[in-house]
Amino acid sequence: MKAKLAVSFLIPVIAISVLSCSSSTGPGGQGTWKIAGQINSSSSINSIRFIDERTGWAAGSQGKIFKTEDGGINWSQQYSGINSKLLNINFINEYTGWITGLNNVILYTSNGGASWALQSFDADSTKIISAIAYCDDFNCWAINNAGRLYFSSDRGETWQTKTCFNEYGFSNIFFPCTMEGFIFKRSGNLIYRTFDGGDSWQRYDLPVACGSEAFFVDQNSGWVAEDWAVSSTIHESAAVYFTSDGGLNWEKRGSIKSIMLDNLIFVNGNSGWCNSADKIYRTTDGGFTWNVEFTLEDNQFIKDLFLIDEMNGWALTSNNYIVKYSPM
Repeated sequence: MKAKLAVSFLIPVIAISVLSCSSSTGPGGQGTWKIAGQINSSSSINSIRFIDERTGWAAGSQGKIFKTEDGGINWSQQYSGINSKLLNINFINEYTGWITGLNNVILYTSNGGASWALQSFDADSTKIISAIAYCDDFNCWAINNAGRLYFSSDRGETWQTKTCFNEYGFSNIFFPCTMEGFIFKRSGNLIYRTFDGGDSWQRYDLPVACGSEAFFVDQNSGWVAEDWAVSSTIHESAAVYFTSDGGLNWEKRGSIKSIMLDNLIFVNGNSGWCNSADKIYRTTDGGFTWNVEFTLEDNQFIKDLFLIDEMNGWALTSNNYIVKYSPM
């Protein structure tokens, strides 16, 4: 692959007084959400990911990629070499990562984003790479919105088609280990599970009529959240369900007074977060109870949410502000 030179410059932080929000301490006063900075870009930023308390990336429309090394205060732009809309970011360490997006795009870096290379394979360029997953430094899987699953054993240098479900609506993929993995199909509310690295799949129905997000922390424990935003009937709350047997059976845990829940993420079997349009919620008991930790005002909404552990997290707002959760 041909490496591209990086263009890096410091993005100034805009004065944050224009953003109104209300923040509360976490359970037991452990931490709080505060505005850290803003990515000064005319392009819409869609996704953020961090690997530690200081280092993270953001990606958005027109191929824009940004990196922070101070926890989200300042951001420097990195050169992607493309103009496609970027949607999902995955890093396994401070050097190695992927970003996926429209037009079957998978970008790869081995130097922390100093240069990005386009990893291509034979596929319909009109499709969207919905998600990418990895279990170690070499083995990774990618799925597009049309249900075509790809596998690479060399960090994406070469890809092979594992299977094609010939269905639309795939949005999340998890591989806790090399042989066992899950794919969440938002359209149809299904979970597919493999025990042989993606060669064959078992299909499990979910107990929700409309699902927004799924998240697994290991081969057995996972959660799914409801989304009633497109429902034709009125719903006052959205529920979270839990499985302890890899998706075969599900139990209702708790519910949140919202029509939709998004960006469901757990750092262990107890601590998890999700958001509605303007609020961030946290659970410390595996999803039975949820507390509001942050409320966004001024007609803005939360686009992405990411936690690396119980005490360090970030949220991305619709006007590219970065809100950080950290110890008091």
